[in-house]
Amino acid sequence: METHNLVDQLNHFLNEFNHLNSLLLLSKKNIPTIDNSKAISHIEFQTFMKEFDIAYQQLKSSGMTMNIWQFAEFGRYEVRNCKVLCWLLDMHADHGFGRKFLINLLKNLDQQAGIAEIIRYLTQESFSTNQETLHCGNISERFDIDIKSRNCRLIIEAKVDAAEMYDGKTSQLKRYRDILDKSSEPHKCLLYLTRGCYLPLDESLHKQVVVLSWKDIAKSIRKTIYDELNQAQSFRKMIFLSLARHFETL
Repeated sequence: METHNLVDQLNHFLNEFNHLNSLLLLSKKNIPTIDNSKAISHIEFQTFMKEFDIAYQQLKSSGMTMNIWQFAEFGRYEVRNCKVLCWLLDMHADHGFGRKFLINLLKNLDQQAGIAEIIRYLTQESFSTNQETLHCGNISERFDIDIKSRNCRLIIEAKVDAAEMYDGKTSQLKRYRDILDKSSEPHKCLLYLTRGCYLPLDESLHKQVVVLSWKDIAKSIRKTIYDELNQAQSFRKMIFLSLARHFETL
């Protein structure tokens, strides 16, 4: 009985094998042939590579491929990356964009609650931008970036690889939101900057905190430089594009 079963299995296997083999032969008939008459010659390829190498060396000599940010060793350090971000957000800083980067960033987030009114005020009002500010001298309540005008206040809590802190009673963002609510400015917003637009630990804050990612920062940098810089400022544009590419990796 077992021998008969083995013979049946072997016959079934051979039939399936022959069927697959016929399908393979059929598929080979449908493979398009390569027209070698249209293929590039090795001489043309060598000429192209030689011309490309000359052009690329000229580009490198111009300094346009330089990435000055890699030497600053920002890596994935939150404090170092926040320092550069704070500089970009400062309307009085020497980057030359004034308030344009902040406004572009907020416009990118305009769909989230409370942003539209803040944009309207910060387009007109002067504002200050500070990093690592302490609330009432309390080191445990230290805001990564604090932006203030007469009518507005923005607090930005930024994370790269770290998670939101929790002291066993309340979450970090809950404490910051409570502080912000007591602030005197009529228009205020807490922004949570992470790798992937992560939501706060406290579910009650999901509609009270604006979430954004480092890719949003990069997108706003690109928007700003394309709007503000012309062809004569290509070197400056290259510097900020390399910064945008760095933020995209976070």
